[in-house]
Amino acid sequence: MKQEEKIALVRIMTELVKSDTVICRSEMTVFDEICESFKIDKQEALAKAHSVTLAEAVNRLKSVQYDSEAERKVETKNLIGLLERLSLADGACERSEALLITALRIALNCDCEGVIDCSCDVLDNIAPFTVFYVESEYDAEVNESIAENYRIIEREFRLAGFEFVYIPKRAEMFGAMNSADLKNIIGFLAPTIAQSNKSVVEDVYERICNLDTVTFTHSLLRNKLGLDCLFDSEPSFLVKLGDSRVSFKPVHNYLKFMTKGDVVGDVRQFVDSYFSIVKDRKIDVRGAVESGECFEYSGFNKSIFDLLAFPSKSCASRVFVDEYNLKIVFEDVKETLDVYAYERALYVFLLYAMVEGITIKITERDKAKKERNNHIFNKVYQKMNDRNNYGGETWDAVGLKSSLSRIKKRIKAIELLENKDDYIPVLDDNGVLSLRVSPDKVYVRDSSGKQVLMKDCDSWKKIKE
Repeated sequence: MKQEEKIALVRIMTELVKSDTVICRSEMTVFDEICESFKIDKQEALAKAHSVTLAEAVNRLKSVQYDSEAERKVETKNLIGLLERLSLADGACERSEALLITALRIALNCDCEGVIDCSCDVLDNIAPFTVFYVESEYDAEVNESIAENYRIIEREFRLAGFEFVYIPKRAEMFGAMNSADLKNIIGFLAPTIAQSNKSVVEDVYERICNLDTVTFTHSLLRNKLGLDCLFDSEPSFLVKLGDSRVSFKPVHNYLKFMTKGDVVGDVRQFVDSYFSIVKDRKIDVRGAVESGECFEYSGFNKSIFDLLAFPSKSCASRVFVDEYNLKIVFEDVKETLDVYAYERALYVFLLYAMVEGITIKITERDKAKKERNNHIFNKVYQKMNDRNNYGGETWDAVGLKSSLSRIKKRIKAIELLENKDDYIPVLDDNGVLSLRVSPDKVYVRDSSGKQVLMKDCDSWKKIKE
């Protein structure tokens, strides 16, 4: 193992030992034995692991290079075995440890169908052992399967101590409550907001009763919690693992694992993996109260008010390309991207490429594509720099990296901008340069001076001609 991978392993072991809040001599003995077997300097690794998230640690171990897939599978199985041994070192595997081991089994598996992610420095009061069904686009087949088998799925999770949240069912439950009663409850739980703005209660009521999975996944779980794994997410289950601290700051850990089509089978496989190691199967099986006269203020019902009734000031902003004033403005947070002329053109060029579905490869070998991209870049440069032509090489390696770094720094500094990574250009290992911001957030000014979507503006459509 390389030093980074050793630090990652120590971070994961530390998370396991601390997860049940009890640290025993037997655990420390096994911890030391594992460190010795991998030739890890325990004190040095512990000091450095302090600043690594669980998600980063798992990703480091997944990136370890092996000579073959067969070797990877064997070594991964051995590693999981060592972690299981650590979790059982004190004679029993408590619920929090068992959940973490289950997550590691899935996330470190070679099939890449699971990932561990985290939310940092945000209000996240979602309880551990909460399971959400998530998706970025509505999948009729999976949703139909969940609806048909909801009682089976909910019971499987509940008997293992998990609260299953399927948004259409929860919205249905909220909608079935007496509207006046539910609005009174909202006002009671958020009195300051209700007093300052009466329409907020009505807005929260409407949003709760009309929630759908895609909106909930994107607008609340991803935007507010910053879970990157939910960007363009396939139908999956998202499990809250628990909370920890990294560099003395709160971090909230999640597992996302895909459903492979057989939803009930996927749920049972997850629950069986958890039950194979957990100490106590005597689980509290109380479900959410669904009485028309009662509102259970716990679990998801409690979490939803922090997500909806207490909106953060940050937001995923529109990007306005103001060619008349030579500015790039993040409209909803009232900030301007303060960069040099070339960088301004580069950023708008990438916005345009994203809107038009054009792949930008800095090592492009196809002569026609290269000429097209250079032509577009020059046209964009003229628009964003008082109609001057660009006189240099478009892709100077040193200059490009410096420019990308400066753009990243400027965007990171925009305090109220949500999902900053979507707005930051990414240069991948294949030389592809891209942005992830949605085309529906990119605006320009049309001939009448009105702000319109770039994709709908005739003058911008003509750039590639």
